Amino acid sequence: MASVSQVARSLKRILEERANVLARETGCIERQRKFSGADLLQTLAFGWLSHPDASLEMLTEVTATREVQVRDTAVHKRFTQSCAQFLHAVLEEMTSVVVTADLEVPVELLRRFEAVVLEESSSIALPDELAACWQGCGGAPGEGRAAVKLHVRWELKRGELQGPCLTHGRVGDRSSPFKEAPLPEGSLYIADLGYVDWGSVAARRAAGSYTLTRAPAKTLYWTPDGKRLKLESVLPQRVGQTKELWVRVADEHRHLMRLLILRVVSRSGTAATCRSGGGRQAAAATSAAESLGTGGVDHPAHRCACSPPEFAGSAGAPAGTMANGAALQVVEAIRA
Repeated sequence: MASVSQVARSLKRILEERANVLARETGCIERQRKFSGADLLQTLAFGWLSHPDASLEMLTEVTATREVQVRDTAVHKRFTQSCAQFLHAVLEEMTSVVVTADLEVPVELLRRFEAVVLEESSSIALPDELAACWQGCGGAPGEGRAAVKLHVRWELKRGELQGPCLTHGRVGDRSSPFKEAPLPEGSLYIADLGYVDWGSVAARRAAGSYTLTRAPAKTLYWTPDGKRLKLESVLPQRVGQTKELWVRVADEHRHLMRLLILRVVSRSGTAATCRSGGGRQAAAATSAAESLGTGGVDHPAHRCACSPPEFAGSAGAPAGTMANGAALQVVEAIRA
């Protein structure tokens, strides 16, 4: 969909017609008396949208706009597991309404790819009482026993947003609901460290798409002809200097990718780089907060974890700024 009127019609259909169907299917509304599925949905959605901490009395005022006269106890009785399932079903239908622009963004770099897809997730802590429904990662009370994770994909060229898809909070990013979703040939996939799966990277490349990602600290590297590569021997010597080379990554796959390394200033003011491989794998993890580099991409590049230290002679530019620029230069080289 590309127009506001198309989106409005689709959302109205869900809020009015589909809400009644979903309420019956989930058992939220078994026998309609005063409340219909549409009444309940709009009471909760618009009531909490206007007042996130709305009381039951305030919610009943919203029902009055629907010409439904009920007491606050009637609203309270609807707060059941079937009601939660009903709202979840509505969310899934809402997020199926995808908005896509007619015209692509006027950025030459992005136009070199059929699609540019970013994937990310975010976790929301929930009360421990919901651990049976949405499992978190913690064990002790108040330490994340219940959480929900929202997964999204965003296509940069036309603004298409997929999701959010909901999973248990403990689900890792590498088990994303989008993992098996195909990408158009010639597209670029961008994701953070938690999504790194060299098997998936190799599969995307075999299907004709590219990957831009950070590399884990313990990633092993080889030269293109299969010799073990020690990064210490090829690290840039000066702050702000970058180094680019072709490498093979992952012991099992030995996938050919382009590696970009950037030397930065650490918090202590000394030069630092993101190290990986050899006997210094632990150093890469512990020094991540004070160093930045970039690592392999499947014909693009990758960025290591960093906090925002400043480069010497860079007028206070944060490390991430320079790293992003360097990464984009590598991406540009692919489609030059």
